[in-house]
Amino acid sequence: FCEKPLCLNHEELREIVKAYQSAQPCGLLVGYNRRFAPMALRLKVFIGRIREPLVLHYRVNAGYVPSSHWVQDPHEGGGRIVGEMCHFVDQLMFLVDSQPVRVHATALPDNGHYSGDNVVARLEFANGSLGTITYVSFMFELKGLSKVDSTGLNPDDVELDLIDYGAEELTWDKENNELIVQVAFTDFGSM
Repeated sequence: FCEKPLCLNHEELREIVKAYQSAQPCGLLVGYNRRFAPMALRLKVFIGRIREPLVLHYRVNAGYVPSSHWVQDPHEGGGRIVGEMCHFVDQLMFLVDSQPVRVHATALPDNGHYSGDNVVARLEFANGSLGTITYVSFMFELKGLSKVDSTGLNPDDVELDLIDYGAEELTWDKENNELIVQVAFTDFGSM
């Protein structure tokens, strides 16, 4: 088991590959806990019935962390985009059950105040699914930590929201053709 990010540069990656290959047979698990959250598992079951590409929008309100914080250090924490946004890339991979084949990301200019923490990334997956991740550090705390919207789940244009990994129950409102998520707790998942 390795904490994320697994590495911060190509040299570290080469060392990891060499160590992994010399230790065969063994497994390698990186600490992406979001996919193990109870709500994420329920959502995976729900959208797992869909047999066509998905469009997912993941909004993360990460909150401000000053550039002097260790997580922002390019050699220690790698910055929040490398060290934390990777959770949300993994979460989208988990939900669509596919690997990204193309990624385009753009950060807001910020003169160093936000350390490049305000990013929109567009991911195209091998199965045709599309995902966007909006990762911001300047939103108000009341907006919630994270939200996943999914459209195109069926011909009736269902829209799902997963907010703060805090849902106890999923129910389908047939009259309004929407999934209702009842919030009761916050559990980011554990391995």
